[in-house]
Amino acid sequence: MSENDVSYDDVPCDLMRLLFTKQRPEDLVIAMCVCKSWRAIIRDSSFVYAHLKHCRRTSLTDHNASLIVDGAHNYDAFQFSMQYSEEFTGHRHCRILFDNLYYTVETSSDGLVLLSATGCRQKMLLWNPAIRKFKLVPISGIRNLPHCRTGFRPVHEQQVLVVGFGCIECNNKYDYKIVQVLYYFSDNAFQHSYVTVYSLWSNSWRRIRATPPCYTNVDVSNAFVNEAVHWRAESSADCWVIMAFDLREEVFREIPLPDHHHDYYSMYWYIAVFEELLSVVLHYQNQEGYDFVEIWVMKEYRVVDSWSKLFVLGPTRFLYPSGYMKSRRVLLESRFEKLVIYYPNHGQRQDVMHPVGLTTYLESLALLDD
Repeated sequence: MSENDVSYDDVPCDLMRLLFTKQRPEDLVIAMCVCKSWRAIIRDSSFVYAHLKHCRRTSLTDHNASLIVDGAHNYDAFQFSMQYSEEFTGHRHCRILFDNLYYTVETSSDGLVLLSATGCRQKMLLWNPAIRKFKLVPISGIRNLPHCRTGFRPVHEQQVLVVGFGCIECNNKYDYKIVQVLYYFSDNAFQHSYVTVYSLWSNSWRRIRATPPCYTNVDVSNAFVNEAVHWRAESSADCWVIMAFDLREEVFREIPLPDHHHDYYSMYWYIAVFEELLSVVLHYQNQEGYDFVEIWVMKEYRVVDSWSKLFVLGPTRFLYPSGYMKSRRVLLESRFEKLVIYYPNHGQRQDVMHPVGLTTYLESLALLDD
């Protein structure tokens, strides 16, 4: 090597860390193969933390990808798309088989997707699609779970399992947590609950003494915001509320819904996250049979008076809210099982594809240093 030659190892580490922080995970996986110093930088836990922090800051602009889950062609296969364009293009088929079991998507948080085995929700995987890495989650202490999901009120001696998943920041690291709440019923009456929490840091489950203040039969929470997972639930006063579980403090809370002129029992509604704010999406019909979708956001977390109606979609027909995308695009599903992108600012719609499941996804390097 001549005196004028410069090797990759000669580039200052601080400069490379800064440049790498702004790169996509799949490109960083390739960069790890260039030289040992680059590999050491990218695999370092402090860099993984810094990279995710950067992705979070830019999640509303160029780092907000979407994960589309589609089992329409094959029950055990998933079609997913991770892209940043206005169009849903470049779909990849992915069949997830681990330990002779097929896995389906539950939800996602900060670069990791939570999967559960078909027919056996006790068996879970953490999956990072960006770097194509899996981690098997140990079996929790919850036993004798039903083999199928329930969306109805429990009957004689039934158990209902609900799941939440999210990521919290602590000591310059991110810890991913799963919470399982198991409700026990007998003769259609609630008996007791069992709550366990998994931490990726410790790779173990703990039973906690927190008691859920209300009942929910929503399988999984897709609303993680302010370090808490949220489910729609019924309170002891027989009214609809939002049940929250704080992943840092490991406590349950109730959050009242926004005041609305329609009865919540007469509407379809669900909880979501819109531009990092807790959101409620309401779907109802008028007397003429036209559909309306209202989107509310809580501008100040846990302050009831801060509920604000963001916009109304409609009147229209045959559309149900499904999720959000960046640039205030709303995802809707038609009664013909077609996914539609709606642009509220222009009142325009665009037919995309036929999904059976959908969850948003933010790329990260999570699990790279595991």
